[in-house]
Amino acid sequence: GKKALELLVEDIYNNTKAAAQKALKKWRTSREVGRLYTRIANVRHVKTLWQVDKAVDLSSFYCESHIYLDKKRKCIRAVSEFETAENLLIEGIAGQGKSIFLRYLCAVELMRGESFPVFLELRRIQPDQSLLQAVVMAFKELGIETDEEIFRDIAGTGKVILFLDAFDEIHDDLKARLTSEIEHLAVTIENLRIIVSSRQGGGLAM
Repeated sequence: GKKALELLVEDIYNNTKAAAQKALKKWRTSREVGRLYTRIANVRHVKTLWQVDKAVDLSSFYCESHIYLDKKRKCIRAVSEFETAENLLIEGIAGQGKSIFLRYLCAVELMRGESFPVFLELRRIQPDQSLLQAVVMAFKELGIETDEEIFRDIAGTGKVILFLDAFDEIHDDLKARLTSEIEHLAVTIENLRIIVSSRQGGGLAM
């Protein structure tokens, strides 16, 4: 996984402008890629009903998830198995495992090294914070100093997947704005892949 991420970072670096290359420069070494890999891989660690005091690796309890695509039930083990390059909304009832599924997909993408996965819990977005600002902050938490312009450049390479978790948990007052912002990102950054999870009837349609 770390070697695949190293090659991916190099690929993104070679296809971005000077400002983005400056932000990615230190991550082009094996040592720094190892740190980046570890930070992204933290998405695998979650607290459960049986382990509330300490996060556990989801790989220790994860069961393969099945979804319905065009009314056909299908087991999904990686994003590529959706067999579409379009943005996706994954819906389900409460407690069905949508967040764990999204975290699992993010971890798989990290291992495969074909896309740079970024996991964001939408409920953490503040009332005075835009979606793009939250995404930029997520990059900074990984150690990549970006701004909105740099993110757009990196995402424009077609190598970034945003995993936006639990749209239904956003405060109702923010849903209309964030829906518009998700749509705006999808339209203005054509090569950016967006996958959102939500309860059925959560207020988002894609």
